[in-house]
Amino acid sequence: KPTQQSDNCYIRFKATGGRSGALIQALPLGDGSKIRGSRFFTIVCDEFPHIPEDIFNMVIRPMAATVSDPMENVRRLLRQQELLEKGLITEDEIEDKAANQIIITSSGYFTFNHMYKLYCVYRDEMRSGNGKYSVFRVPYTLLPEGFLDKDSVEAAKQQMSSHEFNMEYMAAFIPDTDAFYKASLLDSCSRTTFHPQVAGSPEKSYCLGIDPARTEDS
Repeated sequence: KPTQQSDNCYIRFKATGGRSGALIQALPLGDGSKIRGSRFFTIVCDEFPHIPEDIFNMVIRPMAATVSDPMENVRRLLRQQELLEKGLITEDEIEDKAANQIIITSSGYFTFNHMYKLYCVYRDEMRSGNGKYSVFRVPYTLLPEGFLDKDSVEAAKQQMSSHEFNMEYMAAFIPDTDAFYKASLLDSCSRTTFHPQVAGSPEKSYCLGIDPARTEDS
């Protein structure tokens, strides 16, 4: 059974049948400071739009950069290079080691999020013939019969806005919302630092917003 600790949860599989043992570990993200130094061969990032871009680039990406035995890999590449230079092997005879990988998953989201930028990079790499990347967009209409509850999907279609439904069920990237306050504006504000201002500027106009539902404030 999985072992749950205060700072992580993991399950370890013993080596058997000529196969090496394996470890699956779930880590709390936080600000990324407590999980620095971890190393994995496969990393799964779920709900990727909500993982801060700087934490992904500075903390999570480096986790997949190290091979299992770095110096042995260095020696292996040197031996291969020597054999190539002596004509004892060809490029086609070199076996590539299994590459580490990062798997990113999420429902659809807005195009002004870092997930969409990364999606475009991977998509364009695939179109150019780079076989190191794979991108899948799977709307619910492509799922096999019985995978989702039809009544729940129909209820969601009736009760959710078209933007919400398209993101959640159609794996769509939405440019923006059509509300009075657009999602792009709210997103930009969330990444802006505000400071209290006790005196206004004479050349500017100000408005005061009052919430009448707030009864506990004096």
